[in-house]
Amino acid sequence: MLNVRDSFAAAAWAPVVNNVIVLATCGIFALLPGPVTLTPASMTTAQVLTIGIGTTTGIAGQAVWVIFALRRNGFQWKWRVRPVPYTWRPVRAGMPVLGWILTYAAISQVGVGVTMRVAFSHHGVSIYTYADLLFQVPYGILAASLLTVLMPRISRSAAAGDQDAVIADLGRGARYLTVALVPMTMAMGLLGPVLAAVVFTGRVDAQAAGLIGTAIASSAFGLAPFALVMLQMRVFYANNNTRTPTLINIAMVATKVAVVAFSVNVFPDHAVVVMLSVAGSLSYVVGAIMGHVLLRRRYGLLGFSAVALTFTRVIWASATAGWACLAIMVVARHTVPDPRVEHVVTLAAGTLIGVTAFLLAAKAIGIPEVRNARALLAA
Repeated sequence: MLNVRDSFAAAAWAPVVNNVIVLATCGIFALLPGPVTLTPASMTTAQVLTIGIGTTTGIAGQAVWVIFALRRNGFQWKWRVRPVPYTWRPVRAGMPVLGWILTYAAISQVGVGVTMRVAFSHHGVSIYTYADLLFQVPYGILAASLLTVLMPRISRSAAAGDQDAVIADLGRGARYLTVALVPMTMAMGLLGPVLAAVVFTGRVDAQAAGLIGTAIASSAFGLAPFALVMLQMRVFYANNNTRTPTLINIAMVATKVAVVAFSVNVFPDHAVVVMLSVAGSLSYVVGAIMGHVLLRRRYGLLGFSAVALTFTRVIWASATAGWACLAIMVVARHTVPDPRVEHVVTLAAGTLIGVTAFLLAAKAIGIPEVRNARALLAA
């Protein structure tokens, strides 16, 4: 409801409320007396209650924040009780839409089930889970914010039958996603192993930390296609079309399962764990290609020549940033003797120099989306 009313800030801050409460819960938990080695069986009643009540309070706080934001925005919730025949009509009308959504969810669980079964059998559940979480971070921060802003616009245009506006927002979204995520792909490919070493060294063994970093770097190519698939599906949903996203998801899950099955029969255990992340990225590539073909069949030409031009420019700027980042990595490796300090220095300096080099290259090459990103989010 807030997004429909073009109110994005309140919803964006709501998870922060949850995070603050959960962090406070962690602080209280740390101060409680209890066993040195924590296991589900050894935790005290006070510790269990603290975690349970604290995390639930975080969700409640997030919900209350949004409710107050709705009230400030002028939204009034009114309860209505209607006889059964009147209630059944919208339910009956929505069943075909809901049926495809449930099918989408069921197909997704097939992919999750196969992936987790293989991860368990190859002793890589934690490695795959951590790598997948870090893979999702750029999407959650950059792409999800952009898609949140674009979705109401696309929906209004679709409802009004303005096909040109839908295509324009699709192209605009694809260009901005390219500018945001192609550099992140370069960064994750180069700095993913270093990031994993900084975050996980001391928490998991060195081999596991290395595999997490390898999985991040190897699957980084799927970041932009993943975001593009999410954009394409929003266009279908704006037209009340839940069937096509489900068909796309079937193709994606089939690709993932096929790649995982191939990996199990060909690669050793540690490589199979890495291939779980790669299989997901390959499925996003298939989904993005299939989504583009189906959207073009629905709308005709999508104007993606402009997206291709932006992609070419961003590749050059990202390559410039990548070479600068590589130089920093080489210098740090030969000048910092302590490996732990080297990883921290490489990550910090590589990020700073890489971002600076990308922005300077983008300005020199001429990538207008970089300059106009703030205007789009404010629109």
